[in-house]
Amino acid sequence: MSVELWSDDRLNRKQEGQWLVHFLTSKYAVLEAEHSKNYVLNVNAEWGFGKTYFINNLAEELKEKKHVVVCFDAWKNDFSENALLSFIAEIN
Repeated sequence: MSVELWSDDRLNRKQEGQWLVHFLTSKYAVLEAEHSKNYVLNVNAEWGFGKTYFINNLAEELKEKKHVVVCFDAWKNDFSENALLSFIAEIN
């Protein structure tokens, strides 16, 4: 794990991030063995609880481990009446 990545972690989310990276990589290994690679994770919390910070750091941790990561920030991508189009554009 990158020390610099969580260096400004004011809400002490590093441990949860490390646990989730381990969970997701383990889950991916199981799914791959079953010839299925689909998994959706939802992070839900009130405004100001550090979701964006957490997800961005989590994504970087996974990228460091050579996993493909797509981050979709609904606030940054709110330029279409159809959210699916924005989501597909981000994946593309």
